[in-house]
Amino acid sequence: MADAKVYGILSAKGGVGKTTITANLGSILAREFKKKVLAVDANIEVPNLHLYLDMLGLPSSLQNVIKDEVSIAHSTYIHKSGLAVVPGSFLEEGVDVTRLKNIIDLVKGLYEIILLDSHPHVDKETRAVIESSDEVLIVTNPWIPIVTSCLLTIKLVNEVGTPIKGIILNKVGRSDEEMSAREVEDSLGLPILAKIPADINVYRGVEKRTPVVVEVPKSPASKEFRRLAKLF
Repeated sequence: MADAKVYGILSAKGGVGKTTITANLGSILAREFKKKVLAVDANIEVPNLHLYLDMLGLPSSLQNVIKDEVSIAHSTYIHKSGLAVVPGSFLEEGVDVTRLKNIIDLVKGLYEIILLDSHPHVDKETRAVIESSDEVLIVTNPWIPIVTSCLLTIKLVNEVGTPIKGIILNKVGRSDEEMSAREVEDSLGLPILAKIPADINVYRGVEKRTPVVVEVPKSPASKEFRRLAKLF
């Protein structure tokens, strides 16, 4: 098996749905497309992926791996969807995020796809994810302040030199005032890969700690995640 393709999943602000995208895209790729997928919570400061996936009380995390306390194999757990997950943990100190790339490189031969959930700011954590990725995905909502803030993230990605696969437009259809897909593409100069609708089933899935693609596989959002997964 060839080395995995590593995708950094980025956003310029918190709350746009980056972790929801990671959880659902990873789950549907593993569950329906039978891909060997690893999702890594590389949001060192505020990790949330394990909360979204109801994987609580796990004994070790990415932070422990970075600190050489355990191997990455001993911090990898399997979600009920079949998705392999390296969770994060809170309040860990002395974490050198620049080691992320070396750690990811160790397991690239074991998977087909690796998804890196990132910190929702333009900082050293985000840079580490970009440097560890073969391509990145930009997650945004169709509202002017959030779209324009993505320009800083895109600037950092371009500085590092990692290709951008495209935009995932999330929470589409919540208001008449939102930007159109064409306006978002024109503003950012990037193609939109998927338009995830503002589907109540997504929010219910977050509350139940189960990805919508697992809980309600025929929901509007699940159908769009399925379409997105075909691009990988």
